[in-house]
Amino acid sequence: MTRAKLFTPFQVGDLELANRIVIAPMCQYSAENGCMTDWHLIHLGQLALSGAALLTIEATAVEPQGRITYADVGLYSDECEAAMQRVLDSIRRWSDMPIAIQLGHAGRKASTEVPWRGGKQIPPDHPNGWQTQAPSAVPHDVAEVSPASVPFRSMRPMVTCSTSSYRLCPTGVRMPTVVPSRTGCASRLRYSMPFGLRFQRNAP
Repeated sequence: MTRAKLFTPFQVGDLELANRIVIAPMCQYSAENGCMTDWHLIHLGQLALSGAALLTIEATAVEPQGRITYADVGLYSDECEAAMQRVLDSIRRWSDMPIAIQLGHAGRKASTEVPWRGGKQIPPDHPNGWQTQAPSAVPHDVAEVSPASVPFRSMRPMVTCSTSSYRLCPTGVRMPTVVPSRTGCASRLRYSMPFGLRFQRNAP
């Protein structure tokens, strides 16, 4: 009987995936001040035991104003990094599945309510809202507060990446160093599609 191609290995750069099943990033809207919580440990932990070849962490904001909602995961402070490291360290005790991350900045679509409460924009003067930022002052919707126009030159780069700077983390995975330039916090990620970083299952 011919083996289904879905369950055959697949090469992505330097990484060979065990099969062709990749878990897409899924926003959980369960973070606190950008930090992952026990919910992320449960959610990502069970997915890491699913038999898929690659697990992708949900859209992760590179600065507080870049979050879609106030409950989004971020990676812009030492506290955010420590919370994510706790989740990843726990997962690595039971699974060696490669882990990716989706970095993002919501721009004019930021500062919104969580989906099950309507998902509408929250104004800047609300405790859970903030002034959005975008390349222009054009709002996402005519009824929304216009974003602050941030010149392209001052936005570049929101995240600076060094693909040649690696460290060996406690989980035995080589990870590139990513430094959000606005905070100076050195945050270490396994993989970042927007910036073309490489990811590997094991250190050499």
